[in-house]
Amino acid sequence: MAREYGRPENFGMFRSLRAESARHSSFALPLLPFLLCAAFGCLAVSAFGQNGIAVAASGVLAAVLALSALTLKVFVFWRRRAPLRLPEALLCGAAFFGFFSYASYSATPNPYPNFTARAVDVLLRVDEVSRGANGSSYGVGKILSAPAGFPKLKGLNVWFVAGGGKMEKPAPELTRSQTVRFRGLLQPVRVAAKRSKWVSERENKSREFERYLANRIIYYRLSAPSDSVEIVARARGFYRFFADLHSRMEGWLDAFPFAFQENSQSAATYCAMLLGDKSRLTKLQKESFAKTGTMHVFAISGLHVGFAAALLYFVCRALWLPRIMQPLVALPILFAYVEACGGRPSAMRAFMMVAAFWLALSLGRGMKAWGALLLSAAVALAASPLSVFDAGFSLSYGVVASIFLYGLPLASFIKERFDRRYPVPDDWSNPLWKCYKTFVVWLCGAFSISLGAFFAGAPLSAYYFSYVSFGALLYSPVFVALAGGVVFCGFAAFLLPSALGMWANCAAWFLIWAMSNSAEAGNGLADLSVSFPLDNGLVCAASLFAFFGLSGALEFSRPARRYVLPPLASASILLAWRAIG
Repeated sequence: MAREYGRPENFGMFRSLRAESARHSSFALPLLPFLLCAAFGCLAVSAFGQNGIAVAASGVLAAVLALSALTLKVFVFWRRRAPLRLPEALLCGAAFFGFFSYASYSATPNPYPNFTARAVDVLLRVDEVSRGANGSSYGVGKILSAPAGFPKLKGLNVWFVAGGGKMEKPAPELTRSQTVRFRGLLQPVRVAAKRSKWVSERENKSREFERYLANRIIYYRLSAPSDSVEIVARARGFYRFFADLHSRMEGWLDAFPFAFQENSQSAATYCAMLLGDKSRLTKLQKESFAKTGTMHVFAISGLHVGFAAALLYFVCRALWLPRIMQPLVALPILFAYVEACGGRPSAMRAFMMVAAFWLALSLGRGMKAWGALLLSAAVALAASPLSVFDAGFSLSYGVVASIFLYGLPLASFIKERFDRRYPVPDDWSNPLWKCYKTFVVWLCGAFSISLGAFFAGAPLSAYYFSYVSFGALLYSPVFVALAGGVVFCGFAAFLLPSALGMWANCAAWFLIWAMSNSAEAGNGLADLSVSFPLDNGLVCAASLFAFFGLSGALEFSRPARRYVLPPLASASILLAWRAIG
């Protein structure tokens, strides 16, 4: 067939096939080029700084480009005879310079770069909060009243830790939007050059954490003992409602028939997974799940939101709700769950993607999963342009995009080859054959999805956390399936009457027990995580660009090229940099 395309009479057919492939490509979405230009514009802030003149000039240039594109679209190309995509190119430029100006304006520079640690008395508004070890609380707050002599600290975000000492009493129960007085130590965030083998592992982790704070544009850390933390104003009604719902959800998840396993460690692990509260995990559990690369099952993100949305969809179908009514009933319940678990950015991003896809489906506006992902990313970027520097933002969208672009097609390819290799026998009613084929297809699909997530997550993990965990390839397929069962059981406990919800908790307890023991068994094996410090953002971006670019460009190529060249090119860039560096 390739030789036939060389004949002159087949050139037209070759062009039509290429045009048809381009129309069905995953990259053939109108929003994609504008979103990429907007993201690159936000990333350019770290390279070009926050010059006031550059910010104003970029804003003006973005407006001129957008106005020029609109003018060309309306007055010049109204007859649709233009062979070039000039208006779209101008709009891409407008997106780049517009978001560069927007992100530069949002990124407040450090007002006191030579600040030294000192005792302060400040008021904070709590924006994010989580529970920590020994009854502590930590999160992000905004300074409402600056300490004396440093007025420019007002309005800046600060990372706070309340309590945590072994002999201290637990810190006050903090809720988002509370106004809290802290009397403690305020110290600057010092970003070290890179991870070093000449310092202790604890020091390296401290450097990585401060680098994480710097990526979030947080310049200061505040720590205070629990008796020096005072709640000045209570939370707003919206957040109090979800805090009360969180407490009720804890009670529902702790209920077991005949007091079976109540207040046990497995029950605590169950709550930790459903509510994202890692403080309930033991030190051994944290180490085991981290070593096996499966700690992500305890972060409220796409895994939890996706399985919960699937369960709500099945419930709506079982109740014979009209298609237009299904998202109107299910999405508020899903939003309440996300907010009750703290409204973390990763969970909100997953909720926006599910909401966009479900609403489009109910309105008959068939939207691809790619389209929902891009729309969610565009909304998140417009709401907070500096989120591109956050590890959670990069991992969320990078991993999901890799699953859509690489993992799911690979799973479909393996299933097709399996069906061709082992066709359906005449005796299809044989239950053993059904079970065998279902298990093999599921295992291959789960491994393919895990492989796709690994190829996108490896460069990002090396850049943000200085290591790559190969254990996730082996454990994620099983652990994600078990975690999905736990989420199903947990949501059943929320929705069912308490007498039935208790038995759902029992089923979840069994799955949690299997996960904990598997993780501890894996912890005893060889450590499959490899230290790979990557402190160059351009190398990380080049590796991801090679993987995603080749995956899209070779989408309709031979399988040997389609599924081998993208990860090979990505790994080659990382290894070449490691060899040179």
